[in-house]
Amino acid sequence: MSVLLAVLLTITVMWVTPALGVDTAATITGTTATISDTANSVIVPGYTVADADGDVITYAFAGTPEGLTIDSSTGVITSSTVQANDNKYTLSITTAADNTAVTQEITITVFTDAHPPVIGGTLTATVAENVAVGTEVGTSITVSDDDANDGAFYTISGTGSSDFEIDFFTGTLKVKQALDFETTPSYSLTLTVKDSKQTEVTDTITLTITDDKITAPLTSKIATLDNSVAIPAYTVTADAGSTYTFENAVTGLTIASSTGVVSATAALTAGSLNYVVVITTGGVEVAKETITNTVFTDAANPVIANSSVLTASVAKGVAVGTTVPITITVTDADGTDDGFTYEISGTGSDKFVMDYFTSVMKTAAALDSSKYTLDLVVKDSKRASATETLTINVTGGGNNIAHTPTFYVHLALGLVAMNYLFQ
Repeated sequence: MSVLLAVLLTITVMWVTPALGVDTAATITGTTATISDTANSVIVPGYTVADADGDVITYAFAGTPEGLTIDSSTGVITSSTVQANDNKYTLSITTAADNTAVTQEITITVFTDAHPPVIGGTLTATVAENVAVGTEVGTSITVSDDDANDGAFYTISGTGSSDFEIDFFTGTLKVKQALDFETTPSYSLTLTVKDSKQTEVTDTITLTITDDKITAPLTSKIATLDNSVAIPAYTVTADAGSTYTFENAVTGLTIASSTGVVSATAALTAGSLNYVVVITTGGVEVAKETITNTVFTDAANPVIANSSVLTASVAKGVAVGTTVPITITVTDADGTDDGFTYEISGTGSDKFVMDYFTSVMKTAAALDSSKYTLDLVVKDSKRASATETLTINVTGGGNNIAHTPTFYVHLALGLVAMNYLFQ
């Protein structure tokens, strides 16, 4: 029976498996095209070609239309002869997964092309270096042409153009390769637009690549006092273990290599003080940004507001990295100039982590106590501090045995019985 069952199962799999791999044939939608009345002109398709499975499409003619050639991988059709009359051709498309070709008869309208195209729109854009391949670049290219039936065909060239691709028919520009700010912070690409008769015009596409390790706004504030700390308005997303340095020594400032915290080593003068932060990961520079520092006079101490929520409950089995629902509100008579840093300490503080600049608190390890009482210290730029107590209650986990009244009644009866027996 076991052998027979195995054979039946094998036969079933052999019959079912092909059904799972059924491929959807490619499609041709539309039946028209236009072409200029000149040699070497390009057909403007009034149809679309698609494949729902995302298969690579191969293009061909069903037959051999005179004077027309088709690119098998892109479907671009070019005329090598002067066009005089409207005509037809049959387009044929296949994919590697299809058994038969899909065909469609296309009617070509020939028109007189007398004017060159004109490029307009937005030819500049900013692109983050971490965007996914295939992401559209924020350009908006427009083309006008006094020939109503004419089309526009787009190509790009120049140093770095292989990192991008442009749709031949629509001008949509996309990222083709991973971008690296440290290698290429900007691109200057040549855009070429041709009309149906292959008359071409050019313009420049300018792309600025942004470094995603240090995110704008690239500013910070620091008090005029010795041992003050710069409060950044920017955020850093460098990998763990990265090293922070100044590009050049900055008088009166030092930077912590493991955290990037910038501190004053001497009294500062109110005004503006700039420095360049360099982030290195694994010995490779991954980010470098100029930070504009506003130095201000800090005259008041921070106050932890009564509206703060300093008690929270967290379930015992929560995953590491779970946010603890506390809210810390700090006021300071120095107003918006001042900034604050947040630290926790005390028994069990190693079970949590608090963001130094934002006060966001998360679990850092498994919780093994029913309650944690931690010390919260908030400091302003001049390191003046305010302190409060955080209370974190851990719920669930079955740490406590619920003793019901029935339990105590039974216990009392048992003790009476034992006393009677041993008298």
